[in-house]
Amino acid sequence: MNSTLEIQQRNILKDGNEKYLFKTSSGGSFEGTSLFVSELKPSRVFCISTQIGCNVGCIFCASSQTKFIRNLSAEEMLFEVDLMQSFQDYQALFRVAFMGIGEPFNNYDNLIGAMGLLRNRFKDSCRRYSVSTIGVPGAITRFALDTKNYDDVNLRLSLHFVNDKKSNIFMKGTMG
Repeated sequence: MNSTLEIQQRNILKDGNEKYLFKTSSGGSFEGTSLFVSELKPSRVFCISTQIGCNVGCIFCASSQTKFIRNLSAEEMLFEVDLMQSFQDYQALFRVAFMGIGEPFNNYDNLIGAMGLLRNRFKDSCRRYSVSTIGVPGAITRFALDTKNYDDVNLRLSLHFVNDKKSNIFMKGTMG
């Protein structure tokens, strides 16, 4: 499988974190981040995107400033991790967090496909997968059922408001 992505830009920050700007073969661009974690052993958290742009429109989120272009394929999400992993000069454990650009549950089938590809490819080096969502109706239950046998998957819910009225004001886009 050849990568359909290339790294357009890589920035290494003072704290050891890395920001990537990826470009697709069709010309779309999106970001990913590699975060350095120094728990017991040095490790990385690869925060990957699921979409080029975002259609949710949360006014407090920088991703909402980028116009939604399209969903990323499962393979493109795998390639994000492949490319970030290629810059690591040690074989430390890492984690994958689906919390880059886009609402993962608005690209549900490719999200689940990417998790399968990643779990097969990195079974010995990746110890945890996290999906961060604003709570797309119906997707949380579906996700719980689809991942019930995965002991290495977490769901992270971004809850910013206690009622739908306030939530609808700040999260203007489509949620499904």
